[in-house]
Amino acid sequence: MWPDKFRQLTVASLLVLAFPILLLSVPKGASVFLVATIVALIALRHGLTETARANAAVVRPLSLSILTVLLICLASILHFDLGWNTIDNPSRMILALLACLLVIHRGADSRLLWTGALIGLIAAACVIAWQVAVLKMERPSAGLPPIVFANMVAAIALIGFVRPGTDLRSHALAWGGLFLAAGILIVNGSRGPWMALVITTLPLIPVRHPGMRLPAYLGIVLGLSLLIALAFTLPGVELAKRFQDIGSEIERFSAGDADSAVGARLLMWQLGLQALLAHPLTGIGLNQYGQLLMNLPQCPTAQFCVKHGHNDLMEMLTTLGLPGIVLLAAMFAMPAILFWRMRRAARERIDRVGERLAVAGLAVVMATCISGLTQVTLAHQVNIVFYAGAIGLLLGLSAQQARASSG
Repeated sequence: MWPDKFRQLTVASLLVLAFPILLLSVPKGASVFLVATIVALIALRHGLTETARANAAVVRPLSLSILTVLLICLASILHFDLGWNTIDNPSRMILALLACLLVIHRGADSRLLWTGALIGLIAAACVIAWQVAVLKMERPSAGLPPIVFANMVAAIALIGFVRPGTDLRSHALAWGGLFLAAGILIVNGSRGPWMALVITTLPLIPVRHPGMRLPAYLGIVLGLSLLIALAFTLPGVELAKRFQDIGSEIERFSAGDADSAVGARLLMWQLGLQALLAHPLTGIGLNQYGQLLMNLPQCPTAQFCVKHGHNDLMEMLTTLGLPGIVLLAAMFAMPAILFWRMRRAARERIDRVGERLAVAGLAVVMATCISGLTQVTLAHQVNIVFYAGAIGLLLGLSAQQARASSG
């Protein structure tokens, strides 16, 4: 019979390994991870309160940020007398705290996160290849909304890119995962996640290659730019076509035709801004953005007939008013501050693994914010489960690493 300590360690480690694989390639993988985390935490709850107190520097601000999100949403629900199911997606932010506590409480092998990231990307690529070759799908996404799937691919690739190690094997795995994700996104055709991947990669290159000089950095950036340009010249590249369509779709919107991807967003944001100016303090109600669109004469057939604003900032301002800014700060700024502090502390104690874990957390927050320019993080259960799960696991692993390297 296995020692109790080993069994407890295995539960948290397996969840760390399974997280990217479940989210990218398993049907209902987000729900599986959520339920598994809750069950594991309940089963291993002995001493959990003491663990939380001992790690108050992480647990307390994370709890406060989640509580802020829930209270703002709850206030909107009560003010507008909305159904309680409206808080369904925001409530998934609690997963960040649960995942963080599970990892800190029972310990996990951080190496399994990078292993899982690579396996998840490979599995996702296989699913995408099958959808393209067999099902002839134009925007393959493993059964998920295309943008949501692409968001996760970009973020997981960035986590994998900052894996520890400066040897040839580590660099090959890091760059290989990044290129694999780029290929998936090119086939998928989602522009926002592609920009998130490209923009977030730029500050991560010196992290991947410590001590790199400016000429070498510029050379890598130039080489990547040439590879991207070459990839976009290949026939039938969905992402290239979607970027090329931006100009014509803006012209169509100017002429009064908003029935296109870009035109739809411009119309959504125009209507959202009008609603915000009319209701700056309360907005129009949590999750009520669709009411601005569904009553238009062109609905429900036009592309802009959706239930959210395809932009995190516009969605929160329109539906929650000025408190929406506080909600976004709680969701994104607070975890970013925690990761930044952990990175700085890891550098001071010369803890390379701890530094990479904290940088991975910063990369997830940055990529999610960039993707949120054309998508709403809280609009899909899978999206918020991924973000909360990634933030929670990385905060927990960072705190665990800090304790191990300091003690």
